[in-house]
Amino acid sequence: MKLSTSFQRTLAVAALSVGLASAASADVTLTIEDFDTPPADPSSEVLDPATALSFSFKLTLHSTSESLTGIDYQLQTIGAGSGWFSIVSRNITNSLFDDPISDEVDVLEIGNALLDPENNVNLGATLSDPDSPVGAGDWLVAEFTLTALSGIAPGTYTIGTLFASYTDENFESFELANPEYTVVVIPEPNTVILGGLGLSLAGFATRRRRQSSAGV
Repeated sequence: MKLSTSFQRTLAVAALSVGLASAASADVTLTIEDFDTPPADPSSEVLDPATALSFSFKLTLHSTSESLTGIDYQLQTIGAGSGWFSIVSRNITNSLFDDPISDEVDVLEIGNALLDPENNVNLGATLSDPDSPVGAGDWLVAEFTLTALSGIAPGTYTIGTLFASYTDENFESFELANPEYTVVVIPEPNTVILGGLGLSLAGFATRRRRQSSAGV
C-alpha cells in the first residue's frame, strides 16, 4: 500500500526529531557561504557598524550519491558573541526543501531568533514531495539575513550550525558536520579617531613631564 504524501511528510519530520541513525556521511556535506564573488572569502564577512550591522549567507547541501528528503539544524554562535546576533529573515523560496519544520512566525519571534548561543527552533525543512527525493548535486537549503546588535564590540565572531542532520529516502536521519562562518566587526571610525587622539595626548603629556623634569 502506498503511503499518502502527507503521512510521509509526518514520517520525515519524525525521523528528524527522534535521533540520528548513524554518524556523519562523507557523501553529504553542508556549507555556509555568503553571496560575494571572488576574490572575497565566501566563509567570512566584515561588518562596519558605522554603515551596516546586517549580513547574509546561504546554506547548501552537497551530495555525491545520497538521496535526500529533508534537513534539520539550528544556528549558533561559537565562543564569544552569545546574544549579539539575531535572525532577521530565512528565505526558502528558491529551495526544494520548502516545507519548513518551523514557520516564519516562530523562527523570527524575538526569543527564538536570538543566537543565545543558539536560536530556539528547528530551522530545517523537508521536500514538499518526499516521494521524489533529490540525488547527487548541490541543493540550496535556505538564505539567511542576520544582524549584529547595536553596541557589539569589535572583534572576530564565529557562527555555525548546530545539530545538523539530513534525512534520506528511507527517512533515516544522519549527522552532518556543522560548518562555520566568521564575522569580523571592525571598530567604528570615531572610536579609532578617539583612540588615536588619546594616544597623542598621552604622548604629549609624557613629553611635557620629561621637559619639566629636565628644567626646559
